[in-house]
Amino acid sequence: MNRDKVILVFLSSDNLSKNLAYKIVANLKSKKEAKMIFNLTQLNFEFETQEVIISYYILDEEYPDKIVTFQELLDLLKYNYKLT
Repeated sequence: MNRDKVILVFLSSDNLSKNLAYKIVANLKSKKEAKMIFNLTQLNFEFETQEVIISYYILDEEYPDKIVTFQELLDLLKYNYKLT
């Protein structure tokens, strides 16, 4: 997966913590929230297609939206936050 700017911002400590990473994983299973908003990014969950749109908090062509699969998102979180 291309490590573009919006992914790097999403994974940054200014935006996300291990606790929030666990909440994202729980949401993938429970399908409770279609949108999760963090300090610098937001996630829009498409449960039917099992994709997530990661968006920067403001419109900025330097930080285009990134669409990832649920599995790609899980892999990012597991790798960066050592989730089990």
